[in-house]
Amino acid sequence: ALARLAMQTGADFLISGSLTWIGRDFSLDARLSATAGDRPPRFFAAVGQGVENLPNAVKNLAQEIGLVLFRRERVVEVAIEGSQRIEAEAIRRVIKTRPGDILLPKNTAEDLRAVYGMGYFTSTTSRSSPSRGPTGSPWCSG
Repeated sequence: ALARLAMQTGADFLISGSLTWIGRDFSLDARLSATAGDRPPRFFAAVGQGVENLPNAVKNLAQEIGLVLFRRERVVEVAIEGSQRIEAEAIRRVIKTRPGDILLPKNTAEDLRAVYGMGYFTSTTSRSSPSRGPTGSPWCSG
C-alpha cells in the first residue's frame, strides 16, 4: 500500500522503519527502497539508551539516509602527500576537512586555497578515490 502511494505521488524513494524500546535501550531501524527499478533496499539502524539520546540518533540516521539519497560520500582519510618543504602537520592545521565530513567540492576548493595561501607551494591538487573500507566512502588526499 505504501509503495503504491509512493509511486502515485511521484516519489523516487520510500522510507519505512520502526522504533523499538526495551527498558532504556532503543533501536531505530529504517529501510530505504527505490519506487522504480530493481535496486535492492538499503537498511539503516541507530541504537542508544534513554529518551534524551533519541533526537541525536534520529539526526544521525537522517544524515546517513541523506548521503545515499543525494549521492554524497564521507571522507575516510585526509592524506598529505609530496610536501618536501613543510611538515604534513602544518598543512593539516590549515585544512578544514576532517575524516567523517561529507565530501563537498566547495570545501575541497577552500582547503586547496588555504594550502596554496601558505606560500610554500606553486601548485596544489586534490584527488578522491573509492575506499576499500566497509562504508564505501572515498579516500581524499591533497
